[in-house]
Amino acid sequence: MNEREIHARLVEATCRCSGHDPHHYNGTALREAYLGMSQIARDEAQLVEMMMGEGWVPTRDDHHRLILGFVFEDYVKWMLEEAGLATCVEEQEVVAGFDERFRGHPDGVLEGGAVVEIKSTVEARRMEMKQRRRASGRHFEAMQMNLHHGGYAEGYLVYIARDSGQYYVHRVRPVASIIERLNAKAQRVLAAVDLLLDQVAERGEGCVVLSVEGDR
Repeated sequence: MNEREIHARLVEATCRCSGHDPHHYNGTALREAYLGMSQIARDEAQLVEMMMGEGWVPTRDDHHRLILGFVFEDYVKWMLEEAGLATCVEEQEVVAGFDERFRGHPDGVLEGGAVVEIKSTVEARRMEMKQRRRASGRHFEAMQMNLHHGGYAEGYLVYIARDSGQYYVHRVRPVASIIERLNAKAQRVLAAVDLLLDQVAERGEGCVVLSVEGDR
């Protein structure tokens, strides 16, 4: 064993354990793919592509970034428990009533029943959000879905800067207009996926031309 082999095996393990699910299904199995609430802020066409196994393919750097996010997530969970804010912070599953393929996986629930999502960022971005008293738009929209479909009255986005260890905590309450818009978007995406799957099944084609109207 040498330095090069150790490095190569570490990289391989990182890519394997990063948590990225490529959603590469085929045939009937495609119907089992789910639309993640954490991704709902993306372009509708991109969401359909991801469910069809034609979307984003992570690079090696992406895998490193993804697994680093899990490292910081576990650290913040530990600190939430040490601070007495939660007895045991465990991932929850939230499923939409209108279609079980629309699912969310918030990071846990605090004492008192508020749902929590943990996000790692960099210090400059953390300071920007803190000064503006705002969270990331895509994180805010994902939390709206978790609140609504999970039946939570409020939630907290807990950010930690990877380069400073400092926190920013943002409280989120349900916003009816945003919830209505995002639910309609999710339904359009899932309907588009069903249509494309039916076309594949009927024609026996390996690929289809994607055309989805909606948010751009």
